[in-house]
Amino acid sequence: MARIMTLLSHFYVSPMTPGEAEAIATDWAKALGAFPQWAVSEACDEYLRTQKRKPTIAAIVELCEGQFWVVDFTRRKAMRGPQSRRRHEEREPISEDARESMRKRLSDLHKDLSEKVDASNLTRLDVARSIWAGLPDDKWMNCAELYEHAKTPPGWNRRVTILSLVKFGLVESEVISGGQKIYRKKEVAA
Repeated sequence: MARIMTLLSHFYVSPMTPGEAEAIATDWAKALGAFPQWAVSEACDEYLRTQKRKPTIAAIVELCEGQFWVVDFTRRKAMRGPQSRRRHEEREPISEDARESMRKRLSDLHKDLSEKVDASNLTRLDVARSIWAGLPDDKWMNCAELYEHAKTPPGWNRRVTILSLVKFGLVESEVISGGQKIYRKKEVAA
């Protein structure tokens, strides 16, 4: 909570009673309680670097998810609990033919995967470059259109996708009327 209080202190906060301040702190704690402290801290740092307005709980949660999507996935899977899986005793026995078929499929899958780049070795830059490759040339797009064209991996929300493309200089941006930003694919040397 200390990191959130520090973040909020950068913006104007209207006078409030101690009870109101406690209720607001409770709301922040409930919303961010599922994330580790480092993810909250990284999200706050990113927000201060990229935004001009006072943060909302939803904005910080979205940034935390971008920082920590793997753990969030694991948490959600754990929340489903063991009842979503059939117990070992309830399963029907697998025939030898079915086992052999599974072994062959796994072997083929392993062979296919070994020929491709291991996804765990991809850096954020590699993923951003693959997203960039799928964008249309010479077309200005708003955030929603850019995200719609982007083929993003799981856990990459709109903000993470656009920030990564901008950070690595793969798109150029321009501010139009109303303060909205539009983006266009840049020609980048390979």
